[in-house]
Amino acid sequence: QLVSISESILTLEREIGRPLEKEVVLTAVVNWKNLQTGRLMINNKTVVASASYSEFQGQDFTYASAVAANKLAQKIVELMENQW
Repeated sequence: QLVSISESILTLEREIGRPLEKEVVLTAVVNWKNLQTGRLMINNKTVVASASYSEFQGQDFTYASAVAANKLAQKIVELMENQW
């Protein structure tokens, strides 16, 4: 379950105060249950992933959120692999 999506400014342009680089952070809570035994293999584990982007490089929030989502998915799969 995706529980939060946040965005923050990492660096500012000194003269105008315009953001140069931003970061998107995705937070999910993972539950994984063995349906045959009913045993919870992962119970409310929080997983966080982030990605930075710069509009000066032609990147935007959509780009960074897709990168962060891929990282989040990879972390969740790794978490599931550890349980076996």
